[in-house]
Amino acid sequence: MHRCFLLGEAGLLDGRQAVTHWSFCDRLAREYPTVTVRPEPIYLCDGSVYTSAGITAGIDLCLRLVEEDHGHTTALNVARFLVMFLVRPGGQSQFSHMLSHQAIASEPLRELQVWMLQHLRENLTVEALSDRIGMSGRHFTRLDRMRVEAAKQVIDGSSCGLKEVADSCGFKSVDAMRRTFLRVLGITAAEYASRFKSTLVRTSS
Repeated sequence: MHRCFLLGEAGLLDGRQAVTHWSFCDRLAREYPTVTVRPEPIYLCDGSVYTSAGITAGIDLCLRLVEEDHGHTTALNVARFLVMFLVRPGGQSQFSHMLSHQAIASEPLRELQVWMLQHLRENLTVEALSDRIGMSGRHFTRLDRMRVEAAKQVIDGSSCGLKEVADSCGFKSVDAMRRTFLRVLGITAAEYASRFKSTLVRTSS
């Protein structure tokens, strides 16, 4: 039985908000109607009860607890040791853009995606990428999304300023990064950082 159902059975979630893995949310809400089930967050806290959306989300939550108890620097060092980001943005419905395309892309495109992520600071024109892989330019319209994805990861897992983020991910300027974020995500890089960096969804103190 999923751990949230154990909490529900024990009455520890009565009158509280909770999150669980997306595949169990409807069942949890149905079996424990006094619980407000929120299907979107990766993890959240209601009073003294912390819940998460699955095993890896539980690791995210543990990092957040380390940050609460021991500070940002310690939590960031732990995240680096575990080779993971300190804060993952978004909710359960936001699947990685890169992973979704890796699932359907041909092997040459997957190899090129890895190469592009390692060379984002270079002048990656459509023509240059086309020549490198021997395909038409229509295959490379995802470059902006890849740079935004990389920038999100830098913002999530570091204390870099926006100029450093822009430089490391191949944007010509902070303003160019702002315009690209707006086009791809509908928000600026600064807005993304303020919404998602080192945040924990809380419903009460």
